[in-house]
Order: sequence, then structure tokens, then C-alpha cells
Amino acid sequence: MQKKTSKSHIIGILGGGQLALMLMDSAVKKGHEVVIYAQNLDEPACQKAKRSVIGSQTDQEQLLAFFRCVDSVVLESEFYSPELLEFLVSKTKTKILPSLSAYKHLYAKNRQKTFFKQAGIAFVNSVVVSTEQD
Repeated sequence: MQKKTSKSHIIGILGGGQLALMLMDSAVKKGHEVVIYAQNLDEPACQKAKRSVIGSQTDQEQLLAFFRCVDSVVLESEFYSPELLEFLVSKTKTKILPSLSAYKHLYAKNRQKTFFKQAGIAFVNSVVVSTEQD
């Protein structure tokens, strides 16, 4: 997959859900090209995207190809390992939003709750369930 084919900023969206679809619509209206990275073509954003890269959340080769064909990446999904994202950024120098330092606090629900509690942000009480016994 090639990078730059036009003068517009190419935005990669990591995730293909409804939020990705809304982000894509907004970016296209502002004149940007968008490439979606999703696990399958049935995801909502892929249904409308001109360009999609299909691969798993751990497929380093496909993710590298995706990062190399865009100017920046927006994280639509919290299901990607921060360590893998750091590796991809180190190899491609592609800008990622939100920043990885922010993402590390929020990528897992239990981390989000801990961060919110420390920041004094109110949220609904929850319990972390790790096993069937929990």
C-alpha cells in the first residue's frame, strides 16, 4: 500500500465501528482522505470507506503497512496494545491521536476507572471481573 497519492492529509482510523464512520464522514467533508484499519469488511466504516486495510489487532505486518500509508492515525478502538502502537510509531514516525501517553491511561476499562478516580472524575461504580469466580 502506497503513502501519499494526493496533496490532502491522509488520516488513518484504527477501528471500523460507528465512531470511525462518524470520524471518517467529518474528515472527508473537510477534504481529507481516510483509510480504515478494521478486522473485517463488515464493520460500519468499511461499508462506506474508499480504502480499508483488513487485519487483526495484533497483525504487526498489516498494521505497519497501514501506518506507512497514512500521515496520522486516530485511535477509534481501545483494543490495541500500547506497546505495539509504540513500536509502530517508532518504525514509521506516524503521528497518533490521542497521544500514546494519554492512551496508556485509558485503553483498558479498569485503567480508565483508576485514572478517573485519581483525577476526581465521577463515574458509575464497577467491579473488575477476571475469572468465572469473580
